[in-house]
Amino acid sequence: MSNNVLIPELRTQNAATEGRIDFEVVSDPERLTEFEARWQQLERAFPKAATYDDYCEAVFSLSATDQLQLVVIRRNDHIVGFAPFVLRSILKKYTIAERRLFSLPAQTSSLIGGDILGDLTPETVAAILQWLMRSTACHLIELCDIMNAGRVHAALTNTVTPDIIWRNRGRKLAVHWVIDLPSSMELYYLQLTSKTRSTLKRKYRKCFEASRGSVTLVTAAEQVEEFLRVAHEISRKTYQWDLGTQLVNDETTRQRLTKSADNRRLRCYVIALDGVPCSFIVGYLVNHVFRYEIAGYDPQYAKDSPSTALLLYVFEDLISNTSCDVFDFGEGGDTSGYKSVFGNRSYSSLTVDVALRTRIYSRFLLALQDGLNRLKNIGSTVLGNNRVTIAFRRRLKKQASPTGSLVRTTEEIVTTTK
Repeated sequence: MSNNVLIPELRTQNAATEGRIDFEVVSDPERLTEFEARWQQLERAFPKAATYDDYCEAVFSLSATDQLQLVVIRRNDHIVGFAPFVLRSILKKYTIAERRLFSLPAQTSSLIGGDILGDLTPETVAAILQWLMRSTACHLIELCDIMNAGRVHAALTNTVTPDIIWRNRGRKLAVHWVIDLPSSMELYYLQLTSKTRSTLKRKYRKCFEASRGSVTLVTAAEQVEEFLRVAHEISRKTYQWDLGTQLVNDETTRQRLTKSADNRRLRCYVIALDGVPCSFIVGYLVNHVFRYEIAGYDPQYAKDSPSTALLLYVFEDLISNTSCDVFDFGEGGDTSGYKSVFGNRSYSSLTVDVALRTRIYSRFLLALQDGLNRLKNIGSTVLGNNRVTIAFRRRLKKQASPTGSLVRTTEEIVTTTK
């Protein structure tokens, strides 16, 4: 499928290049290799966008009913950008207090990565979203972890036409934390307060003193099967397992991690205390950025703080043994959780759903999310953020845990702030 879209008001740094923008949707996986070289040229300049390997791995994981939806953007017949979407049939979840209330079927066009590749203006981004929304039968366009006030957000806020509506999926903005890694671990520690620094070093020593702790680094395809076996057993003991945040030892996950290993991107870690595996981290090293995907630990070892020790070990490994410049915690942070303790730079982000106003079912899906968010806001206002409310929220999580224990993705790492 292809279409020509004329944007007469488009202006670029070179006025001679203004004019016709051509959008082509590529749905044949065999054609991806046509764009590899140009994509890899662009991806270095747009670190929040999906890399070529990111998109290939996403396409590789699609089910038989899903399809790739790669928007190739050309100006004057030259490729200037890519908008990497995939068209999926999903069950859209609606939750309160991290508990699923119900799910509804929806067809979504999901952007892979948090940005669109290419030196494109918000006007061009808006034209892509509008054209994609109108030319496909999807109910929603999903834009996950886009930067607040970035060009995709600016396109939605200032440029899209009135027949396009969108909603923030969350009640408030998220905080996306990263670590700009220094040249040594000691320099990293110096960025923290003395109290936090002392706490972290004590937890690290507790796990590794007298050779008690050992870490296995997983980067090769032949290591994936054993890693998944171990990490799956840890993951199923966490409360996040029942909430859908899981590392599952199945063929789909095995193929995905193996593909990443073959592309020399996979970098996972498992820590064992006294010979027993008790915590893991899954991540990927891409263009000098470590992407932290999922972590878990065995609640029986909470007092030993294995996740804290392992995270510090990962920082040191990345600094000492790789060319990594940035540790990216990914979406889902805030100003008080463990990511804020470790991170040294952040920006606000949001996940939005975009719909066509004339599609009744699409509006219904957005209205449900709006209603739940308003209900959550009312509850938050009435209950406040006192100790009783916090204890109640923790009790909900505890009841969701298959072990009956209150567990966090990374345990009570520190109770201090920087």
